[in-house]
Amino acid sequence: MIDKYGQPLFRIPVDLELGCPNRDKGSSGCTFCPEDGARAQQIKGIDNIELQVKKAISVAKKRYKAKKFIAYFQTYSNTFSDTEIRKNLYNKVLSVCDFTAVSIGTRPDLLPTKELDFLQELMADHELWVELGVQTIHNKTLNKINRKHLWQDSLDAIHRLKDRGIKVAVHVILGLPEETPKEILQTADTLASLELDGIKLHNLHIIKNTALEQEFLDGKINVMDEYQYAELVIQFLRRLPSTLPVIRLQTDTAEEDLIAPKWSLNKGQFENLITSKMKYEQVTQGDLFDKKKDLKTTNAFKITTTNDDSATFWSEEFKEHFHAKIGAYAEAINKFIIPAEIGEKLRNNEDVKILDICFGLGYNTLASIEQAISNKKGKVLVDALEIDKRVVWESSQNVDYSFLPKIDWNTELLNIYQTGQASSEFYLINIYWGDARQTITSLDRKYDVVFLDAFSTQRNSELWTKDFIHKIKNVINDSGVILSYCSALPVRSAFMAEGFYIGNTPA
Repeated sequence: MIDKYGQPLFRIPVDLELGCPNRDKGSSGCTFCPEDGARAQQIKGIDNIELQVKKAISVAKKRYKAKKFIAYFQTYSNTFSDTEIRKNLYNKVLSVCDFTAVSIGTRPDLLPTKELDFLQELMADHELWVELGVQTIHNKTLNKINRKHLWQDSLDAIHRLKDRGIKVAVHVILGLPEETPKEILQTADTLASLELDGIKLHNLHIIKNTALEQEFLDGKINVMDEYQYAELVIQFLRRLPSTLPVIRLQTDTAEEDLIAPKWSLNKGQFENLITSKMKYEQVTQGDLFDKKKDLKTTNAFKITTTNDDSATFWSEEFKEHFHAKIGAYAEAINKFIIPAEIGEKLRNNEDVKILDICFGLGYNTLASIEQAISNKKGKVLVDALEIDKRVVWESSQNVDYSFLPKIDWNTELLNIYQTGQASSEFYLINIYWGDARQTITSLDRKYDVVFLDAFSTQRNSELWTKDFIHKIKNVINDSGVILSYCSALPVRSAFMAEGFYIGNTPA
């Protein structure tokens, strides 16, 4: 819209109170749909159409400094009821403001030829979009949610609209009852093959006074938290064409009407979560669809040589080096390996189970492996947590580890990046990609040693909280030790509150 009109267009939601055939036929409607047809927050309680438009425009101007607008006929089904009645209602809305575009939300089974003729008339004066509630390609799910139409109806509607030159955006709900992730991604693959103009993704909300509310309360339905949903959204996006506009990533429901899920992230934070995860995982919208993109040559980090001649990276995002300038490898040895007594444990022919939180360039794990190779006794079993795949890739390609001749660490880093694992008679490394606050909950062993090597408390505060320390406590042996460079008072207090003993290692 910015490219076409010089500035963004802001949606002005309107409720024409046209209802829905799915309700008028004696049905309670779709099982997820609230009584008000999901009316927008800014026009709740306003029945007069002109007042709805004026109120929504006022909100958009005040909040976003908006200047150009889309009339968005949103609530219920806006190609339902007599065509002449709707013409008058549409004209009433369009007379309030000089709208640049019109977007009409409706069902795929409400587009007869007469309706398509009317929509083409609208195109003479406005850019026209039709938003279709497709929800899923699976008929068993459509029946389950009482949708009263089939996927073939959606497919036919898309083709008939496109044949008339009308732009089509589809609505999809991720997480519908009894639908598996595989089935959800099949919907992505199918929609990707169509020449759509936009797509809206919604997570399933359980809303008061809907049929789904009782199913949820009876324990028949699960809903996704923000992290589970983010993973699914990313996989969905990767299957769509990179050029397809994604209009929405999640659902909005008023707090007083929402039963579940209750997320801790607001809309902006969730969008940041999605974009950060995609950046860290080196994926983009369309990379699985286009099958051409190679994101591995990112050069996301600046290499710095530390005082012991080992290399570290500078993180522009966190505004910190990964290691102290006194020496990246020296820091691993002196702050983590020696205080953890890795060598002593191995000399006793013990296997040492290590959890390496914030794997990064891998020095802490590498130094542990060096101990095992030198002692030729015992084995180090490392589970590593890392959010950013780029750092492991760039370490494998750009960092010189030849000062440690006992192991080809560049090759092993590449193995870890490509397969998630590296092994020999002296070590076994498994890496878990993602936010450590989530990946730590999937671990099923108890560790003798934990390396907690996140960025500083000022930059990476989420990994220094009492909550995260409690998660570490759940996966550490009673005699286990946690090693960290951090001695901040709040962090020490959190460890003590979780029942840990605190000791000093050499500065």
